[in-house]
Amino acid sequence: MSALAEQHYRYQCAKARLWGDKPRRTFPVPAEAVAPSRRRLFTRAIEEVFEPTPFNFLKTPGPRALVKLAALKHSISVADVVGIARSVPIVAARQEAMWLIRTHCPHLSLPEIGLIFGRDHSTVYHSVNKVSAKRGRLDA
Repeated sequence: MSALAEQHYRYQCAKARLWGDKPRRTFPVPAEAVAPSRRRLFTRAIEEVFEPTPFNFLKTPGPRALVKLAALKHSISVADVVGIARSVPIVAARQEAMWLIRTHCPHLSLPEIGLIFGRDHSTVYHSVNKVSAKRGRLDA
């Protein structure tokens, strides 16, 4: 029995003790029915970044290509850019990658960009503002 199904059954038992109902035994909830956690979305985003993507100069690059571009510019691996390290050169590359995605992919929201990096939308907002200020303009 999954943790969710077990918690649901305990809730039904407590409700039955309070209100006099009979608790119903439920079957385990399949894994597909449970909403994906942030961790699973983050690992899926990392796997998508590592897929080989050819760079096409005739169309706007996607977020994966922009992350790779920022990593190449700063001579850092893509895993470091989307990873959890917080050293100054890696953070600078990550912030620039977030700014590139925000400016070149306007259809992506801040939370969607944050999922690529495993970060919150407020972190993306801060990164975009910081890089924009460093470049001398406000694009946020």
